[in-house]
Amino acid sequence: MAKLYSKTEFHNLMEKVEAVDVRVKNYLKLTGYDKWARSYASVHGGWTLTSNIAESINVALVSTRELPKYDFIGKFRLMFGRRNYENKQQAVYTFTDLIGKFQEILK
Repeated sequence: MAKLYSKTEFHNLMEKVEAVDVRVKNYLKLTGYDKWARSYASVHGGWTLTSNIAESINVALVSTRELPKYDFIGKFRLMFGRRNYENKQQAVYTFTDLIGKFQEILK
């Protein structure tokens, strides 16, 4: 539940918790959902980036490091263009409602 971005999914799981033991649900509610659940957090900063982007790029570009700069930049541009296109295509066909700013970014 802590990692979910969707409040609907969060509440579905909370209902399952309540079915097992209502005391657990009451404790979690008393603690404050905003303190531990992404879908209720007021600050969304570091939760969206879970890996080091620089390391990911370095691994992807390992084979192009020996190329001349012009060719390297061309490969870099193509890689990011393809990745942005694929992400946009995935976003276009995603119908899950997310929280606040993430829903707007997806749109």
